[in-house]
Amino acid sequence: MSSFLPKRFNEELVRVYYKRSDDQAAEDKKKEKKKVEEAEECFQMWCADNFGLN
Repeated sequence: MSSFLPKRFNEELVRVYYKRSDDQAAEDKKKEKKKVEEAEECFQMWCADNFGLN
């Protein structure tokens, strides 16, 4: 048994869902892409704050 393994640990799962429609105009897709990128950044920061993950 490895000395790096904790005696007790919890596993937590976080799921993020996203649904987009395919009938959007090109300009709307650019705005949507920016929103998705911002959401991903926020999620990464949340992970770092809550789990120490990058």
